[in-house]
Amino acid sequence: MNNIYILTEEKTKISVIKQLFDIYKNDFNGNYYIEDEVSIRPAFKDNKFLFYYEVYGIKASSIDKIIIKIVSGSSSFLDFLFFVSDCEPNQDLSDKPLFAVEETKTSDDESRNTGVYQRC
Repeated sequence: MNNIYILTEEKTKISVIKQLFDIYKNDFNGNYYIEDEVSIRPAFKDNKFLFYYEVYGIKASSIDKIIIKIVSGSSSFLDFLFFVSDCEPNQDLSDKPLFAVEETKTSDDESRNTGVYQRC
């Protein structure tokens, strides 16, 4: 069964996850529903952090888990890469995201990227 992998450098907000799923539904015919309570929780095995998070409260057809993985690029990186795959995306295998999103922040309080020439 496939998982959804969301790779990001950002602290992910539930409102943004919901917007990513709207894109998934509208542009890629993704079928899902949102329960009353959505949460993002760290994943553990044998009391050890697995270095990813799971989204609970969003159910998508043919999807086992929704996984958020914090990544770091060697240069500029998009805010969110969205994959549907049976295994974790791997840059060495030339995995391609279903879509990519740059989250726009509206003020310098939210992001330094709104300063002149900061982001082209």
